[in-house]
Amino acid sequence: MGTKKQEQIFFEIHSDIPREGPGNFESTKAAFSLLTELPEKPIILDIGCGPGKQTFDLAKISNGIITAIDNHQPYIDQLNKKAAELNLSSKVLGMLGDMNNLQFDENTFDIIWAEGSIYLMGIGKALSLWKKFLKPNGYIVFSELCWFKDDRPDEIENYWHSFYGQMSTIDSIIKFLANTDYKFIGSYVLPDSSWWNDYYSPLTNRINTLKKKYSTDKEALQILENESLEMGMHKKYSAYYGYSFFV
Repeated sequence: MGTKKQEQIFFEIHSDIPREGPGNFESTKAAFSLLTELPEKPIILDIGCGPGKQTFDLAKISNGIITAIDNHQPYIDQLNKKAAELNLSSKVLGMLGDMNNLQFDENTFDIIWAEGSIYLMGIGKALSLWKKFLKPNGYIVFSELCWFKDDRPDEIENYWHSFYGQMSTIDSIIKFLANTDYKFIGSYVLPDSSWWNDYYSPLTNRINTLKKKYSTDKEALQILENESLEMGMHKKYSAYYGYSFFV
C-alpha cells in the first residue's frame, strides 16, 4: 500500500464509513436479480467484504447464509459486531481471509460475490482460482471499474492509468468473459448516486476532519489531497467511467 504513514492515513480515512467503494442497495439488488434457479437459502461467499455494507444488503435480498472475508481484521470485527446487533450471526459470518488463497472445500458456494474487490487479483486470475469453490451451476458476481467510452480526455485517462492501468471497457470485459469457462449472464452499470451517498459524501466529511487534525503534517495533507483529487475527477469525468456489475 505504500509507507506506514500512507497506510495509517488510509485506514483513518476509510474506517467507520458505510462502504469502501461505490455501491448501494438498489445496485446490489439489481445484480442479484439476474440470478435464477437459486436454492431457498443460497450459500454465499462475499470476497473483499470491507465493513460489510453489501454483505448485509445481500443478507436482506437473498435469505442466504453468507461467509464474508477480508484481510483487514478491524473490518471483520466491525462486520461481526453488526451481525450480532442485528441478530444475524447465524446467517452472516465475517472471517479473516486471503482471496488469493481461499481456505474452503470445493463445491461449497452457490454464489461468490465480489463488489469492487476483484481488481486486486485481476479478473482472469480470480475467475480461474475461485471456480472450484462454486457448486455446479453456481454464480460469480463482481463489480469492476470500467471505461464507458473509447475516446477519453487525457487528464482522466492518465489519472486512472497511473492507479489502474488494466482498466478496460464494459464491452472488452464481456468479450473476455465469453472466452472463459463461464457463461455471461448480464451486466448492470451502477448509477452516479452509488458513488456519493454511502461513499464519497462520508469520505469528504472524514477528509475535512482529518485535514484539521493534520494541519501541520505535510505528508499527511498530501495523502488527504490525493484522496480528494479522486472525488474531483469523478465530478468532472463521471460520464467517462464508473462501476459495472458482471454476472
